[in-house]
Amino acid sequence: MDGGERVYPAFPERRYAPGGGPAEYRAARKEGVRDFTIWADPHRGQMFAQVVTKSAAKGGPATYEVLGAAGEPLGDGIRLPAVAPVEVPPRGGLPSLNE
Repeated sequence: MDGGERVYPAFPERRYAPGGGPAEYRAARKEGVRDFTIWADPHRGQMFAQVVTKSAAKGGPATYEVLGAAGEPLGDGIRLPAVAPVEVPPRGGLPSLNE
């Protein structure tokens, strides 16, 4: 940090879909959905921002919108899927480049 910067703690809280609960939340997360509120205080008295899913598909990129406390758009974010694991051949499975 540069001596003039201030750090403000944030308190994230996941939001369940209306009528949903933990099971529905976990199922939605598997599809890339992320919806949560960021509170400015630990007692949830003042909202700082909200993050809502704009689009998501399992295994694909997801886009999110960040909204301010009054619901005003602050920005967008993109979450890219992790790179698929690469199969590693067994020892001696690759030909030498010197052959």
